[in-house]
Amino acid sequence: MALAQQLGVTYERLGQWKRGEAALRTARRLVHERASHYLQVPVVVVLVLAGSFGARDFLWPSPGNADERLAGELEAMQQDPAVGPFMPASLFEASVEVRWFVVWFYKDLRQALGADMAHWLETLRRHTKT
Repeated sequence: MALAQQLGVTYERLGQWKRGEAALRTARRLVHERASHYLQVPVVVVLVLAGSFGARDFLWPSPGNADERLAGELEAMQQDPAVGPFMPASLFEASVEVRWFVVWFYKDLRQALGADMAHWLETLRRHTKT
């Protein structure tokens, strides 16, 4: 009852969200803000957990659609001699969010490590062999 009051919703609505009978992502923005205050986390965390947005919402605007951009990024990774051989085929069947995460992680590593990326990946491969 106390949580429902803090969120400004009925106990019945809170029960529907708990049981998955209603989608939390459709709640008013104010409910998400109150939940973030209650949980002591940024509003964006509540929005992500509620399914209000996903990885695609973090993309900067550019020509072409997100699917085409993702395919191009993955193709570029495949062409990279330091990374391409390590890319599992299952990556292409993973969720869009997982594929974008891998692309962003790769770009960050590439920027941070530069020419050392091949050495880093080879070291990782040696230490994770089972």
